[in-house]
Parts: sequence; C-alpha cells; structure tokens
Amino acid sequence: MNFESKELPGLRLAAYWDAKKAQNWGLNFHRNEGIEIGFVESGSAEFSTDRKGLKFEKLSSDTLTITKPWQEHKVGNPHLTASKMYFLILDVGIRRPNQEWKWPEWVILERKDRDELTHFMQNASKCVFKSTRKIKNLFSSLGELLPNPDGNITRISLIINSILLEILEFFRSSRVDFLECSPNENVVRCFLDQLQIIAPSLGHWRAWRRIAA
Repeated sequence: MNFESKELPGLRLAAYWDAKKAQNWGLNFHRNEGIEIGFVESGSAEFSTDRKGLKFEKLSSDTLTITKPWQEHKVGNPHLTASKMYFLILDVGIRRPNQEWKWPEWVILERKDRDELTHFMQNASKCVFKSTRKIKNLFSSLGELLPNPDGNITRISLIINSILLEILEFFRSSRVDFLECSPNENVVRCFLDQLQIIAPSLGHWRAWRRIAA
C-alpha cells in the first residue's frame, strides 16, 4: 500500500507492505531521492548498509531506520521474512552531504526544531535507532489512513509531523554518535566508496584511497 499527494509536495512516498509469510524477494541495495524513515510494526526484517561486508541488523518494532539519499541500503537477507514495514520518503532538496536541507512547507516544526532535527539526521553516524511507544502508535495510525487517503490529507500531514517531532525528542534524550568528518569530506568519501563498488577492478584504486586519506 502506497500513497503520494500533490497536496504534500516533497512527500515522495508513504507506504507499507504487510507480508504475512516469508517472501521470495527482497529490496536490493538502493538509494532514495530523499530522507527515508523505515519502521517495522510487526515481524522482523534484515537491514544492511554494508554492501561490501554484508553485515545485517535485525529490525523490529523496537527499531527505526533513517537513511540519507547517498546511503545505499538493503532490506532482506536475501529475502523478506514475515513483516509489516512502513516507509516514509521526504525530499529535502539534497543529494549530497554538503547540500543545504530545505524541508517542505507543510512540515510545521518551528525553525529551531527543524534545524536541530537536520543536524541530528545529517550527522548521525548510523542508520538504525531505537524506536519509542509514541512512534509505534503514530505509524499504526498512519497505516489506518493510507488505504483511503482521500479526505485524510490533513491527518496524514499531522501524523508525519508528529513522527518527525518524536524522532527529534528521541535524539535529544539519547546519546547520538556523529560522523567525524565534515560534509565536504563526506562527499569525497561517498564518491570513493561508490567508485569502489562500480569499478573494483581499477588498478589505481588503492592510490585513490591514499590520496583521499
């Protein structure tokens, strides 16, 4: 089940799957044109941002994923297990780590809250976080509206805003590990990581690494 609306520009996707049993498919490594928030309401799912080492983390209703547009990620090892999983993709006008975030106008968090949320999301060194009871309830409420979004756009907008606020409250109350490099350094690192993926046989790969170190 997925939903898009011209009344909520920048909302690339609000969707969920409800797999009652193990599947014969999974989501391969991919990126999104926006910030993706993922939440497993029931069951579990295997999640990875490690294309090279293929290390996976198990997602459950106690976890939440946040990935940025330049972060490759995969769900399923290799296939999906029984699970109900939600996805929100918000386009904040970025494709690289050093670009300025521009939240959609319908995101009504006040400026200082948006700036603080941006800082946490932009600089967090990991993608999997603890969920909260409020976040679980909000996604459950969202799931009730997605099958029939007509007439519920305001409610959907308010729920997404509430999810963002609860994520911010979690960041404020938790210890968040941040990246040690600057946004510009992260751009170079992302480029080199991608170069390693698409051209592993390049003879000068190690030389590139030494130059960037």
